[in-house]
Amino acid sequence: MKQLLLSFLIMLVCHSLQAQAPRKFNYQAVVRNTNGAIIASRNVSLRFSIRDGAATGTVLYSERHNTTTSSFGLVNLQIGGGTVVSGVFADVAWGTGAKFLQVEVDINGGSSYTPLATMELIAVPYALQAEKAGSFTGSLTGDISGAQNATVIGANTITTNKIADGAVATPKLPDHVITTAKVGDGVITTPKLTDAAVNSAKLADNAVVTAKIADNAVTATKIPAAQVVKSFNGLKDEVTLAATGGTTLDVTDNTITITGNGDIAAVNAGAGLVGGGADGAVTLSAAFGGNGIQNTLSRSDHNHVGQTWTAASGRALILYANDANSIGLNAYSYGTGYSAAAVGGQVLSTTGQSVGVFGSTGSNDQYAAGVFGQATRSGNAKAVWGYALGANTFAIYGEGAGTGSYAGYFQGRVHVNGTLSKAAGSFKIDHPLDPQNKYLSHSFVESPDMMNIYNGNVVLDSRGEATITLPGYFEALNMDFRYQLTAIGKPSPNIYIAQEITGNKFRVAGGAPNGKISWMVTGIRHDAYAREHRIPVEELKPEAERGTLLNDVRKGKLPGTANRERGVAPEESVKQ
Repeated sequence: MKQLLLSFLIMLVCHSLQAQAPRKFNYQAVVRNTNGAIIASRNVSLRFSIRDGAATGTVLYSERHNTTTSSFGLVNLQIGGGTVVSGVFADVAWGTGAKFLQVEVDINGGSSYTPLATMELIAVPYALQAEKAGSFTGSLTGDISGAQNATVIGANTITTNKIADGAVATPKLPDHVITTAKVGDGVITTPKLTDAAVNSAKLADNAVVTAKIADNAVTATKIPAAQVVKSFNGLKDEVTLAATGGTTLDVTDNTITITGNGDIAAVNAGAGLVGGGADGAVTLSAAFGGNGIQNTLSRSDHNHVGQTWTAASGRALILYANDANSIGLNAYSYGTGYSAAAVGGQVLSTTGQSVGVFGSTGSNDQYAAGVFGQATRSGNAKAVWGYALGANTFAIYGEGAGTGSYAGYFQGRVHVNGTLSKAAGSFKIDHPLDPQNKYLSHSFVESPDMMNIYNGNVVLDSRGEATITLPGYFEALNMDFRYQLTAIGKPSPNIYIAQEITGNKFRVAGGAPNGKISWMVTGIRHDAYAREHRIPVEELKPEAERGTLLNDVRKGKLPGTANRERGVAPEESVKQ
């Protein structure tokens, strides 16, 4: 393909400062080939990008134009009026630093652009700044309208009758523009301030003094949150803290510390406690109940709390909570070590079907759970965490033993950071044609390889050719490419892959001019994880698993695994 020469002229009509500046500027260019011959009456595509600070700077805005050259090879466009590729043209800060215009063209009217030139915008486009800028000397007096800055407002010119009720809002005030000299005495009244308009960023240091604020003007609604203390336990105005009765009061920075050193008159035993007293050293003991000589935790036939509770049979400890939202056992741990836990369970025997922690629920409520975990902190906290250390063990094992039951059910996103294996897979959704009464399911597409599939449709050019661009990561992720082409609308018996994938692109040719084809490309993953974790298609079972089946379709359950029911005794028998 011949290289192109693009001679161009950028034109911008400057308006006066009072006019609304147009959000676009003119661009003219004559398209020629390398021999200087004009490329006339041809559909071309141009892409313009505004770069910040340098020819290779950050792209602030980009747009494209599809147009046809005139009989003289001329294109006449308005930059700012094309199809937006990225950015917002109105947000380009023309007044801050140099700006560069990059021009790219595709003479076939497509999107395979060839860079032509990048040049600095010297003066004309900066007229867009006129909408915001303006140089002014002297002072403004009388009725003031429009946007003004601190340097053009005369001292004491902002008076009560100059400000409309509710006009002073946060977006109207540049930071630190309100100074003492700019505000007349007593002009700031409650109707002049919108709620939460006055914050620390809007006031110059020492700007607001008593004389500037009318009585009762600044109310709690006029002050944003986290600016000042609006009240102290409901108290307002001047609040005095007094220390009495052996109590000391210390105020340091923003902290008030109250320390008491008086005597306790008496310690009385409440519900569930025994002991107490009115003077001297007193002891409180928890009422324990049950068999034994004594009725407290310090019984001779039991170990103390914090040590071991042992039961020869049955349960060592039973706790009941009978209220609606009560908790039978609420334990806390302040440990930070890996093994710290509020409640720990451990099976010491090496045989049998014992469990470290057992939970069961008899409720059929949708929120009922035998064991419930909740992670309330942001970050990497886990509501339930399983950790398998032994060979052929499971960190978490679920078994759906009942009709229609699930071994696991997840409501929300699920991520498996490893290899996922399954006997079958599908998606299941409400049926699009009858969502209230039917489900729709589709099975997964399986392959013995770690295969990725890419497809699409493309319209061929007048020569029956097309270049198809794949994602930029395609070749980094895939290898061993396979191709498939299908003509749409009319036959293309000679369609073929003219150039295989290179640079994340491939080219087709031999099709019907301006015809349409559907294409599909597959690749095998060869990223770092896939190279280290290839899935074996066929493998021998370990010795311990031979003679067993993963899925016993005759019984509908795992072989050798009983449908366990870890039931607890009825409530009445436990309470006895």
